[in-house]
Amino acid sequence: MEERLLQEKIRYQTELASSIARLSEIERVLAVREKLDAAEHKSREIWLVCQLLNDALKSNPTNSVRTNPINVLRELKAVMDKVSESEEANSLSQLALKSIPQSAIESGVYTEDALIERFKKVETICRRVSLIGDEGGSLWRFLLSYIQSTLVIERLNSVPLEELENKEVDPSRWDTFAILARVKHHLGERNLEQSLRYANQLKGEPRRVANDWIKDLRTHLEVRQSASILLAQAASVSVRTLNN
Repeated sequence: MEERLLQEKIRYQTELASSIARLSEIERVLAVREKLDAAEHKSREIWLVCQLLNDALKSNPTNSVRTNPINVLRELKAVMDKVSESEEANSLSQLALKSIPQSAIESGVYTEDALIERFKKVETICRRVSLIGDEGGSLWRFLLSYIQSTLVIERLNSVPLEELENKEVDPSRWDTFAILARVKHHLGERNLEQSLRYANQLKGEPRRVANDWIKDLRTHLEVRQSASILLAQAASVSVRTLNN
């Protein structure tokens, strides 16, 4: 009887130890799962606030196009708060936030629609001063440039085929009208990055006229780029959570 009791006791202790080990493993898995779920929840929140920021930068909620900058301080603050709360936030996320221009926080950001609408006026003035170089010009020169702008018909309704095929081009051969046509074409395609590249080719008085618009376009793109980086980071966290 004593021997049987001892065997039963050993068997019981063995089963108990095995059950405790399995329970510990289950608790560990649940703890990891809980942590992953919390990280995934935070990543969804970051994704949402970044998406709201992206939507705000594209157009206004009303049908009318506002040509003044919108205040995105609320959206930016929401993004910053969610990133700071997230344990998954890494150096890339922090760098993306730091890259947001201070002017965007203080003065607001122009929406995509507002920038496209503003370019219509910028283009008109640039065409009128197309003959004025970096050194400026006389009143007669300004008058001549204005007369030319009224006589020159827009020559480029689309970007030349060689540029669409990424063939080598020579920007030095472009005049103000050719550059403006290219900017206008890519704005119509909603390709703001390419529009900025072409606008940077402007020189002389047209460059000075377009300088504020170029600066506002660059700020808009920098904020959108930061939001896109954070969106990608949030999506990667969600993917890792699903895989685990």
